[in-house]
Amino acid sequence: LIVWIGIWSMVEPLHRQPLQGTISWIHLPEIACQKNVHFRARKVASHEVFGDGILHVAAESHYALWINGVFVAIGPARGTRTCNYLDSHDIAALLNTGRNTIALEVFCGNHVTFTSSPAQPAAFVQVGGIRTDESWQVQPGDDWRWDVPDYTMQIGAMEYRDLRKEPVGWQCCGDRGRWVPARVIEPDQPIYDKRLFLRDIKPLRTVTLRPKKVCVEATTPPLPPKLREDVQVAQYMTAEAVTRSSPGQLTERLPVGKDATVSPPADGGGVAVIVDFAREFQGWGELELTAPDGAIVDIGYDEAMEGDKLNVARHVYRFSDRYVLRQGRQTIGNLLHRRGGRFIELVFRQFDQPITVHRFVYHDQRYPIDSPS
Repeated sequence: LIVWIGIWSMVEPLHRQPLQGTISWIHLPEIACQKNVHFRARKVASHEVFGDGILHVAAESHYALWINGVFVAIGPARGTRTCNYLDSHDIAALLNTGRNTIALEVFCGNHVTFTSSPAQPAAFVQVGGIRTDESWQVQPGDDWRWDVPDYTMQIGAMEYRDLRKEPVGWQCCGDRGRWVPARVIEPDQPIYDKRLFLRDIKPLRTVTLRPKKVCVEATTPPLPPKLREDVQVAQYMTAEAVTRSSPGQLTERLPVGKDATVSPPADGGGVAVIVDFAREFQGWGELELTAPDGAIVDIGYDEAMEGDKLNVARHVYRFSDRYVLRQGRQTIGNLLHRRGGRFIELVFRQFDQPITVHRFVYHDQRYPIDSPS
């Protein structure tokens, strides 16, 4: 199997021609060699230079795209050791008369997994008369921890994100973050050794799922101070004791998409809830909530329950992510890293004021192939 995977990773789509013309990848040199890199890139331009509004985008290795603050897509199609793919998006309907902002968030693990074989962190965009160059702005994603364990060796890093460090409004230039001019990667760098092809398969089919039911509501002990910044979240979630509590608003309202209040336990502990989607999912989730500054949400994934918990530290796998919240309303989720399972455990920690959960959904994404039977 390993030999087959190695051979597959070198296969190129020989029946297709690579993209023609000038390809100008951009990056942020200061993080070019770092493991688990996140960086942002954006460009402001008049609607007059967007041409037909068909935007082509590629990244090494994952991207999320916004136009004028509106989320458009994640991608790209998976490449190999020798080639990358270019996604195409029709953004014409999202353009305003006058000023418009293209915004990208890019993740590159900078090490080989079963899903990517990166050359170096990089992004490429072309639409109308716009192309990635030194006129773009870039910044490191300092809200993301890089020193994290792998979620699995097959797909790479867990997510550990502190949203207090995100420059709010950056997708539409409404932030006060520090930005610097992008650097165009020189033609002798490794990214240019990989040929770039236009994607010729359909986008993944997305079905948005709500939890079918809440299986468990419980309380957890207070998080020890030494573990509040620990990246070994999965081991702690699996080992900690939970005390089952009576069903509350989460049980009643989460499956139907209504606001649910999570009240802080009197002892400073946490609140855990396990939801069942009643089917396998794979893709990315969205948890929209209003929270006090510094509250923590740990998220674990699995395909089965073990008692009143999930085992998210199974063998060498670490099926968990952590998000540290800022004050106010926000949305968290694994936008740049795919997750799968059937059950999800949410643990709310470090909060002394109520948290309101507005919405929790999972976007199941699969290749658009219909089963004949």
